[in-house]
Amino acid sequence: MGLVLGVAASHGGLRWPLAAAVLPFAAAPPLAPVAFGAAGWLAAEESRAGPEAPPPAPVEIRGVVVNVPAPTGSRLRFTLRSDQGALLEVMAPPAEWPLAAGDRIRLRAQLRRPPGPRNPGGSDQAARLAAVGVALQAEGLLPPVRTAPPSPLAWLERGRQRFAEACQGLPEREAALLRAIGTGDRAALDPATTESFARSGLAHVLAVSGLHLVVVAAGLEWLLRAALLRVEPLAARADPRRVAAALAIPAVLAYTLATGAGFPVVRAALASGVLLGATLLDREGGSANTLGLATLAVLGVEPGALLDPSLQLSLASVAGLVALAGPLRAALPWPRPPAGTWRARLLEPLLAGLSATVAASLATAPILALHFRRLPALGIVANVAGVPIGTALTGLTAAAAVVAAAWPPAALPLLWLCRPLATALLWVSDAAAAPSFAVIGVASPGPLLAGLACGLALSLARLRGAWRWGAALAFVACLALPGPVRAAAARERGQLELIVASVGQGDAS
Repeated sequence: MGLVLGVAASHGGLRWPLAAAVLPFAAAPPLAPVAFGAAGWLAAEESRAGPEAPPPAPVEIRGVVVNVPAPTGSRLRFTLRSDQGALLEVMAPPAEWPLAAGDRIRLRAQLRRPPGPRNPGGSDQAARLAAVGVALQAEGLLPPVRTAPPSPLAWLERGRQRFAEACQGLPEREAALLRAIGTGDRAALDPATTESFARSGLAHVLAVSGLHLVVVAAGLEWLLRAALLRVEPLAARADPRRVAAALAIPAVLAYTLATGAGFPVVRAALASGVLLGATLLDREGGSANTLGLATLAVLGVEPGALLDPSLQLSLASVAGLVALAGPLRAALPWPRPPAGTWRARLLEPLLAGLSATVAASLATAPILALHFRRLPALGIVANVAGVPIGTALTGLTAAAAVVAAAWPPAALPLLWLCRPLATALLWVSDAAAAPSFAVIGVASPGPLLAGLACGLALSLARLRGAWRWGAALAFVACLALPGPVRAAAARERGQLELIVASVGQGDAS
């Protein structure tokens, strides 16, 4: 948590002297979080890229691809570390053989500074890239050319392409949905589908995230353990739980890389690795400690990742599940039924899912308001209906992607099993997104109020009586009051304020 706060504060401008001055606080346990915050500031400042002037003419760049390339329309976006050590965000036409992390390439490109916010409150691409060490963007004029044999990970990228080819036999929307859920390839999604999932509150199902990795990791471990238990000679010699965990760990790593290795997936992969490792060592894994360790690992390697909205949502949702899901379920008027009864099989999963959805929704609402200025009014209902479908779809598409990577035609039976689930998920999303009241517009609370609101939401289970009601009212105020307060302040100024919006090729006025 200290590193998280440190990165956020660093983004606000705190510098080395102040950070270095509080590092000795680590010697006193009560003040240790302040020292961790200082370490976060130092790490963030060290990795931040300074301003750099781009050359006026195109240049040839040589370097190594350092992350999993993401298809964006007809082009690829990836980060390149040049031979001079600089990090560049590259947009280029795809190569003949798919690029992967670790590939050495050369590329002729036009360099430019990343754009800042074009409108008040808009996304600041320059700040986001500077936080992860990128000072310039490179627009590739031609496809990249390898200067060394393909990275071993190129086979994973080729597998993603084969899965996309196998999906071509399905209807367009269903095929795009399976590609997005199965391999993180969002290139085929149309704007209407993306908007539908955003309005319904199911965007986390559409994008590969911790939910998908947990489904794959837990499902694979369960299948391996069940299969090993049926092999009596092996089950007699080795603990099937440990063998299944050992086999699942490399599969989790492969799935993380094959789906793009985004920050939320990496966070979930680290957490899953810790839990699987605990099984190997015959230890209990604590949810809160696992989340904290995974977060520190991600931010220790890349402090600027905290500015990524998807990672913020991932951390907040899991923290909400850890802190609130259990107390919310205990607060419901229906006690947990005995195991083996029909209520345990049918009613309990529904009640547990409802509690988990409410917990995650409360924790992520401030971040949705901060970045997107809207909250899904029907998100809880849509998630209760859509998450079970998305969970089943995740397992089937992962299996289909593995089969398609070997031979695309063999994946067709699995893909046709996926089709009705994809259609059902699209129907749930469209139904929840259709009403005019499906989205509640809110003003951005700003980083400080959003952080305060998250903290208030996560503290509700620990507070009692008037303190709990006070925290709940303060949480609502953090989300509801920024807009009216700013409007009142604007009226008090008594001046006309005109904003000319940047709309790309022209200005709207």
